[in-house]
Amino acid sequence: MSSMNLFCCLLGAAVIFLFACSDSSTNPDNTLSLQDTVWMLDTFKMNGEEPEKVPENQVYWINFLSDTTVAEIRADCNTGKVTYIVSDGPVDGGISIELIYITEVGCGPESIHGWFLIGLLDASYYRITDNELSIYNEDEPEKLNFIPKP
Repeated sequence: MSSMNLFCCLLGAAVIFLFACSDSSTNPDNTLSLQDTVWMLDTFKMNGEEPEKVPENQVYWINFLSDTTVAEIRADCNTGKVTYIVSDGPVDGGISIELIYITEVGCGPESIHGWFLIGLLDASYYRITDNELSIYNEDEPEKLNFIPKP
């Protein structure tokens, strides 16, 4: 085998090895991003109480749209849109959320749509760990915990 053929074989093997060992995603640790994921509310913590699971018959989610500063939301039986601004924080990402509009359907006395909206509109920072999104209020130990929508 000539040295040129040997070089081409070694180069081809190296390229195959690099592609086989690399992760094709842009996120090597497989952490989901704020955008391009529909985040379903899983638990919420308000007024310093223990975290509570979202009632089974209620649905809450937020979808931070790509290439924009608008997010779609569902708050139980209501839908709407918010604007958001993300900034870098020392440890976590800063976030500010403002309501554009929301429908005003009466969802029933067990609905937590009010807590959900307060939690979003009072947001100060967020953290994504283990593919879970947590949105925190700066002044209170309140937070909303989201998981990716299946």
